[in-house]
Amino acid sequence: MQSKHCVACGQAFHPRAQSPGQCFCPSPACQRERRRRWQRARRHDDPAYQENQTRAQRAWVERHADYWREYRRTHPDYRERNRARQRERDNRRRERGLAKMDVSTRDSPVPSGTYRLSPVTADGLAKMDAWTVEIAVLSTAQVQPEASCKERTSWSDPTGAVSVAPMDTSTARQVDLHRLDLRFAPMRLPEPRAVERLAASIERCGQLIACIAVPDGDERLVLVDGYRRVAALRRLGRDTACIEPWACELTQALLKVMAGAQGRPLAVLEEALLLRELVHGQGLSQHEVARRSGRDVSWVSRRLQLLCGLPDALLAAVRGGVVSPWAATRVLAPLARANAQHAAQLLIALEASPLSTRELRCWFEHYRISSHTTRDHLVAHPRLFIESWQARDEQRADARLRDGPEGQCASELRQLLAIISRLRQCLPQLGASAQGEPLAGALGRLRTAIDALQSDLRRYLDHDCSRDPPERAHPAGAGPQCARDQPPAQALTQYGAPGAARGGAAGASTAVPAPDAGATASHV
Repeated sequence: MQSKHCVACGQAFHPRAQSPGQCFCPSPACQRERRRRWQRARRHDDPAYQENQTRAQRAWVERHADYWREYRRTHPDYRERNRARQRERDNRRRERGLAKMDVSTRDSPVPSGTYRLSPVTADGLAKMDAWTVEIAVLSTAQVQPEASCKERTSWSDPTGAVSVAPMDTSTARQVDLHRLDLRFAPMRLPEPRAVERLAASIERCGQLIACIAVPDGDERLVLVDGYRRVAALRRLGRDTACIEPWACELTQALLKVMAGAQGRPLAVLEEALLLRELVHGQGLSQHEVARRSGRDVSWVSRRLQLLCGLPDALLAAVRGGVVSPWAATRVLAPLARANAQHAAQLLIALEASPLSTRELRCWFEHYRISSHTTRDHLVAHPRLFIESWQARDEQRADARLRDGPEGQCASELRQLLAIISRLRQCLPQLGASAQGEPLAGALGRLRTAIDALQSDLRRYLDHDCSRDPPERAHPAGAGPQCARDQPPAQALTQYGAPGAARGGAAGASTAVPAPDAGATASHV
């Protein structure tokens, strides 16, 4: 077979008979180059393959989050070579200069205004034709490029003075992730969905908000705020992050974050964990923390007491995202104070089969009113209880839909009968010394309510739904009613007609005829 020249190395080779279109020689290096080019073409032309590769890279980064950090730590030559190359790139950029949008500098002798522009020939003579133009200075002098972030190993003042105010946002710079000290990561609650949304935003728009860090030694930076952004950057496979270093003490930075001036609102448990770090780790008193963070001492005390009732296993579950902060503070913490064994069993069951906040609240309401035997079953099988509870609610809803309003009224009447039956069972417990007036009054009101209920029931069963007697449509429901503009007969007999009384007092000769006594009596 005719020989060919390899596309990668240029050496002659004989292609295989099964692959007459072979373009790469069988050497391992050329075969790797062939696969690399094939993969590059697939990434460029196949969106599905590109998405699959991106997903695989993110999964690898999540499984090996500390890969680059360990690689740089175990390969100092690579680290130094990378820094040296970065310095060379920065020097070349300074020497070359960057083209900017402005066409003049601060020291430009030409101010903004309207000018006549005439072309000049090669011999230096200006031609007669000219244009009227307007020149406007768009910006000022160029800004000198900053040194590389890898050249900066400390952010302390050269004079030794340290400012307690945070640096301006213009000091934000790119810092390698392996230089960040994530000592407060256990105090932040992971939210995978929020990290995923943040990663998509960073991939689309870049990192818009810098993370906050405090220098600790020559190389390390203690990350104070921005743990979600760092997790999102690692999810995307990035090895650097935009960091804003604060030239202040770690205690000052934590108090600044606690005051809520930076970043997202903290969850209740995150506030409690930060307060515990300030009190026990940094040695501040509760009064000092409250004063410097703008809070009350009672607020600080309540947050710290919240952690006292949470076991370490529950805190680990909250940090791992197994249990929500609401479930930890409203359900598991009270349960742990009352029955630590049941809280541990429930936590194990929730790790195997998580429950939503609404389901866990319903479970806890039934747990509080259940017996000890039922509580054991509820703790052992919370998911089974929720499924049976949902099935029972569905059955009740189906029954209400099937029975209609008649069935609902009959069910309420049966409940009234059950209440009366229980009340009759309690009557023998009353002795002779019991006060009968309250019971007699309540019984009278009950009798009146039952009579009204019976009357309304008859009226509605006769298909007369109107509550105004003069508007009743059924003739049987219409009874004798007093005329609304006439007094009763007894009042007329005793006092006379109102018009006649006034007429007699005034001496008038006219008399108002009295209404028919029979008709009036019929209305009484």
